[in-house]
Amino acid sequence: MPASPRITRLARLAPLGAVLLVGCASAPAASTIETTGKRREMVAVGEQVVVLEPTVARAIREELALPADRAWALLPLAYEALGLPLTTLDSERRLIGAGGVRAQGRLGGAWLSRYVDCGTAATGLANADSYAVTLDVVTQVDGRADGANAGLSTAIRASGRPTSTSTSNPVNCVSRGTLERRLAEVVRERAAATP
Repeated sequence: MPASPRITRLARLAPLGAVLLVGCASAPAASTIETTGKRREMVAVGEQVVVLEPTVARAIREELALPADRAWALLPLAYEALGLPLTTLDSERRLIGAGGVRAQGRLGGAWLSRYVDCGTAATGLANADSYAVTLDVVTQVDGRADGANAGLSTAIRASGRPTSTSTSNPVNCVSRGTLERRLAEVVRERAAATP
């Protein structure tokens, strides 16, 4: 019997959720990103040569001047505002996610290259803006329910492939950290608009 779509989506997001749960235990204050650098690679994708900057990003934590319960209540609205349909909502762990989000060109009104780096074409243009990109986004709210400094820890996994050919393997894309920060900004904006 095949797995239900919800179980499949949850299983797909599980590794990202594990990154968040491990990362939250010792998360530094304010906005941080941990990366490990590797060398630049050139990869042939169909008839294009793609330059990859393979930095592996981990969870980014944004500190909020809000109680955790308030941040948790506003987080689904932030996901919606950025065009991220919810596939995971775990109130007990305050974990929310959007798995298998497919986008081409734009996400929530912004160019995908603002959020992820899928390499650069030989023409110098960002591949993220022309590729079919699939994103998995997971956010966890940490902090005490009544405390004033909740944090949002967000991890993103993304891949893309040229739309000109359906036979190419997907290219791993790297988060630029801007979508993670934008989620926190939207939560702050919503909190200020609804006292």
